[in-house]
Amino acid sequence: MRIKGSIGKITGEGGSSKRSDEFAGGSKKDNWVPVQGVKSLSALPLQEESKVSLIDTMASQLMDARVNPTGAVGVINYKGKATYCIAASCSSCKIPLTKAKVLPPNAETKNQHPRIECDFCGATYNAKTGQVLSDASTDRGLMGGIVKGLFSSKEKKTLPTYDLGEANGAVVINLPL
Repeated sequence: MRIKGSIGKITGEGGSSKRSDEFAGGSKKDNWVPVQGVKSLSALPLQEESKVSLIDTMASQLMDARVNPTGAVGVINYKGKATYCIAASCSSCKIPLTKAKVLPPNAETKNQHPRIECDFCGATYNAKTGQVLSDASTDRGLMGGIVKGLFSSKEKKTLPTYDLGEANGAVVINLPL
């Protein structure tokens, strides 16, 4: 299968396809799964820049009847320069990232990749790697403190990130095995 696309900068032939800009120390196994209902990368909902838009993948590995019945993922068009694909929900509080803030790169991301801040708990992640940059915020007021206590994970969990591409006329997503 030949994978092509500008999202995730996927290059190569067949089963050996890898992101050309894969982060140091990271290596994802190839597990390309078709994204249902999206015909091409240009059909992704990326009109608004620096906003998290959800797409339903219908990928069984991502589906959870209680919190993600359609296997949704978030896609971000950052200033028309790069597109990122992330988990649909915050790893800290499990709330959907549809209203998350997309922040500009800073020293934490080596001024290369934007950051995603959960609007609910304030946890911040590197949009490229999913690395936790700051834990759920304590300055979210009374309601934020209650929510953090009830929903936040005790351990810092990386926000899952995914590669997207096109193969055989369909959009595909690279999921963990």
